[in-house]
Amino acid sequence: MARYDDLNTKMIAYWAILSIIILIVLLQLLQALCYNMVTWTDEKAGRVGSELDKPAIAQREQLDSLSGYKKERVIDESAPPPEKGKEPAKKDVIYIPIDRAQEIILKELAPAQGA
Repeated sequence: MARYDDLNTKMIAYWAILSIIILIVLLQLLQALCYNMVTWTDEKAGRVGSELDKPAIAQREQLDSLSGYKKERVIDESAPPPEKGKEPAKKDVIYIPIDRAQEIILKELAPAQGA
């Protein structure tokens, strides 16, 4: 038989594995590049986090600004009536002075008026 018809399977396997490793490294580098580009554009645009983080950040800021006021759990009258033997649904209520409430509302509406 002619030796030129034989395939060098060891060399083929070696190059296949090497190609797969190089492809994985290149894909990881591309992913890192894209991630850095997104974070750079977010920082350039002045955004702290992604669009999905904004409600959570706003809620956290609101709760931080309301710390120190009287909090109470009261029965939620808008909830459906409880089943027999169960407690009614409750909600958190924060009591703040009316002047402070006006300041908070005006602060929240100020960016919306500028848009």
